[in-house]
Amino acid sequence: MLRWTQFCLLVAPEVATFWNIRKQLLQHGSLSVDADLHLTRLVLSRKPKCMEVFQHRKWLFHHILAPCPSLPSPPCAIDHHNGSGPDEEPNRRFLLGELEICRWTADKHQNNYHAWNHRLWVLQQLAERPLGLAEVCRAEYEACHRWVRTHVSEHSGLHYMQHLLATLVTLVAEGVLLNLAEAVPSATCPKDLYCTELEFNRNLIEQYPGHEALFCHRRVLLQRLQDILLHAAPLHRTASPPPPALKRSCVETVNGEWSTALLSERDLVNKCLQTDSYQKTLGERHAHWLSNVLAV
Repeated sequence: MLRWTQFCLLVAPEVATFWNIRKQLLQHGSLSVDADLHLTRLVLSRKPKCMEVFQHRKWLFHHILAPCPSLPSPPCAIDHHNGSGPDEEPNRRFLLGELEICRWTADKHQNNYHAWNHRLWVLQQLAERPLGLAEVCRAEYEACHRWVRTHVSEHSGLHYMQHLLATLVTLVAEGVLLNLAEAVPSATCPKDLYCTELEFNRNLIEQYPGHEALFCHRRVLLQRLQDILLHAAPLHRTASPPPPALKRSCVETVNGEWSTALLSERDLVNKCLQTDSYQKTLGERHAHWLSNVLAV
């Protein structure tokens, strides 16, 4: 039965029935966790976008590893993580190893949203384990920025970045992290975090023109910055006269920082409109979104 399911999964890993058979074998003690994890890793090396494999690894964690933390961690969960020692919590070592698996599967297949969804699940599990969480968040933040710089067209990675930023803000609000600077040294508050991300995003837009994913990501960042600046603090009128690029109804309610952010968007749009490439079309779409959603 073991060899039969192994052969079938190497040929057709999308068939959930084969994985269910191995789940039963694991529960009956006829199959070792280590062997099953090695098989899933082998399957991912052939088909890195196979959702059933990621689902099976989640099941292994929730039903086998987490209830029995005394089980030895598989070698693949230890080798890839900065020398995680044998005294570290086994479940945490496994989760750290999953981050590495998510990284190389995302590299092996373009827009591998299953890998990024799995990475998001890993982040959620790690957030429940405060020990060493600040270091993990800092490493994830830096790793995501490195990845985005070389994959500017992939929505999946940018979508994960949005969740990572929201998670950092939530962890600070809940007191799990003392402050944002633990994970992002350049940010002391949510406003600084999203302003930094907008600047990083703009640099990518100007350096790599013609990528719609960057504009879509920017709109999410703008909406979250708007929530922080306008909804979390009392609104007040701007002292300066309304800039011509802003509608009066909007200017009368925005504060100075939000007004500055909107002017920066108008400047970005104007630069895009001066080009003759697809960047001009993206700039027009962004201007349309600003007008309809943010009333700019």
